[in-house]
Amino acid sequence: MWKITEHKEAKSRQDIMVLAMIKEIIEHKTYITYAGSFIDEFKSRLAEIPRANKYSADLMYRTFTNDEWGKTLKIAKLNVLGDVKAIMYTLSFESTSKTPIQ
Repeated sequence: MWKITEHKEAKSRQDIMVLAMIKEIIEHKTYITYAGSFIDEFKSRLAEIPRANKYSADLMYRTFTNDEWGKTLKIAKLNVLGDVKAIMYTLSFESTSKTPIQ
């Protein structure tokens, strides 16, 4: 199960919609267990969020990970020039299955 850590509060309508989308992916897409698959789903769903002013969500948010097959990623909000404005969320995948002690 993915664990989300919020670094910055979602204030704008678009920020709130992105957070709701992230939580929906976490809750309903249980087959997504590594960063690369989460990023693919995130990018495809990001385009569905309506524009705020002149900026679309797919241009204002970006995911970062060290390893596509890894279990941790960061979601950042970008400024108009495409530079990182703030790290909004960190997501970590934590396995819920417990291995029995032998």
